[in-house]
Amino acid sequence: MRRGLAATDLRMPRLLQHDAEYSLQEPAAQMGLSHTPCWRRYSRPKRRGVIVGHAAVIDPKKVGVCMNAICDIVLQHQEGTLSAF
Repeated sequence: MRRGLAATDLRMPRLLQHDAEYSLQEPAAQMGLSHTPCWRRYSRPKRRGVIVGHAAVIDPKKVGVCMNAICDIVLQHQEGTLSAF
């Protein structure tokens, strides 16, 4: 067990990492569970912060973007730091 989650509880986040568009029926079938136990397996990791969100991965070539970057920069508050950057 990790962080109070059983190994079976961690199967749901693993399945969702491969395809977050799963309905609960698909992972339930893969895990051999009915809808209600499958929902519990999903909601426990979500409540505990193991599952923190869902994201769509966009193919940049298909939307005409060559590069996309998100940067978080932290600078020391000293004279000349911003200019040097």
